[in-house]
Amino acid sequence: MNIAKKVKELNKSYPFKHTNNFIDNVIVIVGLICMFLGGYCLVDNYNVYNKADITQALGYKPTVTEDAITFDNVPNAIAWLQIPDTHIDYPIMQGKDNL
Repeated sequence: MNIAKKVKELNKSYPFKHTNNFIDNVIVIVGLICMFLGGYCLVDNYNVYNKADITQALGYKPTVTEDAITFDNVPNAIAWLQIPDTHIDYPIMQGKDNL
């Protein structure tokens, strides 16, 4: 009998118990959605950057012949810096006002 009275007293002292549980569940669901969305964004950015590195390097490489090297795709480039076994593969640029 004491247990039933205590349960009734608890229910009377916490009238918004079900509302609080609902709000807690909504907060957990929103948090999980944010975590999954953040993870998706990280994976997507990783894939975009990897594809960009590969395709951009191929598009800007100079045309090499026996006589000369031409930089048709990069008009301000004067040389190309490439270090084997690294990701360093960039044009060296020079503007009109650079010495």
